[in-house]
Amino acid sequence: MCDKPLALSVADARRAVAACEEAAVGLGITFQTRFHDHFGRFREVIQDGSLGEIRVVQVEMSPGRTLLKGWRTDPALAGLGAINNLGVHAFDLIGWLLGAEPVEVTALAGHEGGLDPETLALVLLRYGTGALAYVNVNQSAAFPQADITVYGTKGRVVGRSCTRMNMEGTLDIVTEQGETTIETASYHAYRGAVMAFEDAVAAGREPSPSGLDGLRSVELTSAIAESLRDGRAAAVTV
Repeated sequence: MCDKPLALSVADARRAVAACEEAAVGLGITFQTRFHDHFGRFREVIQDGSLGEIRVVQVEMSPGRTLLKGWRTDPALAGLGAINNLGVHAFDLIGWLLGAEPVEVTALAGHEGGLDPETLALVLLRYGTGALAYVNVNQSAAFPQADITVYGTKGRVVGRSCTRMNMEGTLDIVTEQGETTIETASYHAYRGAVMAFEDAVAAGREPSPSGLDGLRSVELTSAIAESLRDGRAAAVTV
């Protein structure tokens, strides 16, 4: 079980996945946001068509004003800043909820305090389904809103105070059948992630999140880095 990111380059991530496949070893990634309370239900209402076709996803993910420290300030060790530290969780969550992969990204980044890695990133993503997503990931702003909203052609889900660890919030599900509010929390997400990995290994199943999920994440962040460098949209190559 590997923490994110799986690697700082696509080539290294592919080697990690290949090495585990060759050794017949399960490879999992700690994208623990999938294990926030009732996020399985969140995913279900998206994938069972209750919201219709998904058009827009908005996510804010931030721990508040907690600037990068230690090795995270060194691009050679960290690669990206807030994107690799936090943003990868938002991207994984969106892809898992939608059951879709991004095909194009555009990004802007903010820097402060002489730090080289970004402390703020605004990322736009286009998914293969046609859905668009906006992600605000930052370690710059005080008193952030840890929210997510998914809009479809027949409904929406609004998650309040639910995208970060150790929080209590709500999922407000609105469909043509009416409105339901579910209380959610994220105190035990790491425990859930570890238990899911253990269960998969014991049963001989592919872990979820898997090494392939980790590879896809590195492919996406590499495209984001390309967009930041070139000042234009970048294709996500898989």
